[in-house]
Amino acid sequence: MTTTDLEVSARLTIDVQVSEPGVALIPARLLADTVKSLSDSPVDVETDQSQARIRCAAYEGSLRLLPAEDFPGLQEPGGTLVEAEAGAFAEAVSQVARAASRDEARPVLTGVLVEVSREGCVLVATDSYRLAVRDLVASADGEAKAIVPERAFSEAGRAASGDEKGKVEILVDDAQVSFRAGGLTLTSRLIEGEFPNYRQLLPDTHESRLTVSRQQLLDAVRRVGLLARDTTPVRLEFNALGVKLSSSSPDLGQAVETVEARYEGDDLTVAFNPQYLIDGLTAAVGESVRLDVLRDYRNHVHTHVDLGDDGVIVVAGPNGEGKTNLLEAMHFLYSLGSPRVSASDPLVRYGADAAYVRGEFETRDGRVLVEVEILRKGANRVQVDRSTVRRRRDLRRAVRVVLFGPFDLPIVIGDPARRRGFMDEVVVLLQPTRDTLTGTYERVLRQRNRLLKEHEGRGAPPELEAWDEQLIQTGAAVIRARAESVDAIAPPASQAFSAVSGYDLMVRYAPNVSPADVEAGFRHRLDERRSDELQRRTSLVGPHRDDLELGVRDLGARSFASHGETWVAALALRLGLATAVEAAIGEPPVLLVDDPYSALDPARRDRIASILAARPGQVVISVADEADVPAQATAILDVRAGSVAARHEAA
Repeated sequence: MTTTDLEVSARLTIDVQVSEPGVALIPARLLADTVKSLSDSPVDVETDQSQARIRCAAYEGSLRLLPAEDFPGLQEPGGTLVEAEAGAFAEAVSQVARAASRDEARPVLTGVLVEVSREGCVLVATDSYRLAVRDLVASADGEAKAIVPERAFSEAGRAASGDEKGKVEILVDDAQVSFRAGGLTLTSRLIEGEFPNYRQLLPDTHESRLTVSRQQLLDAVRRVGLLARDTTPVRLEFNALGVKLSSSSPDLGQAVETVEARYEGDDLTVAFNPQYLIDGLTAAVGESVRLDVLRDYRNHVHTHVDLGDDGVIVVAGPNGEGKTNLLEAMHFLYSLGSPRVSASDPLVRYGADAAYVRGEFETRDGRVLVEVEILRKGANRVQVDRSTVRRRRDLRRAVRVVLFGPFDLPIVIGDPARRRGFMDEVVVLLQPTRDTLTGTYERVLRQRNRLLKEHEGRGAPPELEAWDEQLIQTGAAVIRARAESVDAIAPPASQAFSAVSGYDLMVRYAPNVSPADVEAGFRHRLDERRSDELQRRTSLVGPHRDDLELGVRDLGARSFASHGETWVAALALRLGLATAVEAAIGEPPVLLVDDPYSALDPARRDRIASILAARPGQVVISVADEADVPAQATAILDVRAGSVAARHEAA
């Protein structure tokens, strides 16, 4: 039996009685659900050209077949061969896989790094907040390095766990990896890109060391962690008596527990996400566990940066040192928001009540001073040139900043809502006075949907016509603004993509209602869908159902773009936006580019470096590897442990 979703395929051979050889293609989910529901009696499966008949005890059913020729051809596994004990492999998978990221914005972190040498195998996973490294005793006939999707890695671990006394074989080549265990062959495509240099994140020495019963500490973390939240982690106080755990929540209460332990070092207080501690303690083996702690590791307690004149400024440093945080702070001065979190509270360093970001911009109208106080509780405070700002549009008219990062990949491969959000972001950057269009439309939409739900089964409510008109007017304004904005960024975005990849990127607005004579078209579509809306009790027409079509090589980018093409497309959209902003206001925005090279081959890296160097104005990019510092850089900022360790002019 073979199945595939084009990313992962599985092949399993089992013993059955066969009256006649043949091939049948059966819908996998339907077959699995059917078989799971059957009793333990023998199962008979008989197929002809159109269906598979299934009999088991008193049950008899049939499933329609799919054309067998439609099943994709699968490449046979090959490459470097690795062999390990199945039980040890299953244990290693359970320990490492839990640290892989679930955030598709950085695909390399959603996988597990497998490093193979003749001495053995190393398995690594990180979500940038925690890191799991496990050595696996194995024999290999060569060397290999691959990033395996966590889903395939975990499935292979489950297969190996059912055959603990057996062996697991791993075949790795440049494009795919195969696992053979317990009669199952599982093959997966590899994730493209460069995995972070995890070895530089492993310190050689530690100032503090705690040795404690693993189970006692695990139980204590679970109990105390019940009152912890994302912004109120569990505190651990280390001293000669052991470790004291505490957590508190204004809404829920507080908890304290002390666990006896052996501690070496000065008294120390640290704080962690309780789930990360639980995952680590669960993955560990043995009765006792050792916690080695680095002291005073705080990100950007106080940082002052002079970016200098126009040109390419590089923010360099290992992952986890604070590069992205620095770029995020610069962008916050324009956006008053983060692309990584929806609330401001996580932006405030643990232990502090507020964060302060201050930036001075050189514009064609002179210097602009922007100051933001980010409060843990309450509204943030914003000043421009020492005057309090009440409306975001006043800030956005004063300065313009464009930010690209791995979090932009969902614009290309995510759902339509992410692309609608991007279009609205473009609208505001190009014309800040339009910043309320989408919000106004969404308020009308919510009211209209509530009206449809309240009148279920009673026909069209009399107030619906009035809400239709409001929906048309507010929706038409959104549609026009999006159409103009996409028209502005599409040519420069396609040009940037072509300069990197050698072929064009298609960028096209796909409105739910045509922008041509939009009010009349909107009204006509509402009349057409009236009965459907009353039946489904929701609005089916309007810009809340828009999309932004992106294509490469005449195919939809969301479904068919490679990871490298996805990365370049997302960056090209931001470059197109920066060009459109410059055309709209007469001067280039500050362009911030976070980690632009990690997912790309050397040729694409060089082309992107040239494009960024040719941009007017100030371009700030972050890199983790010194080899990625472009030759065109005008200055380099070294970031270590949440501070700028040095600034020097590039050679």
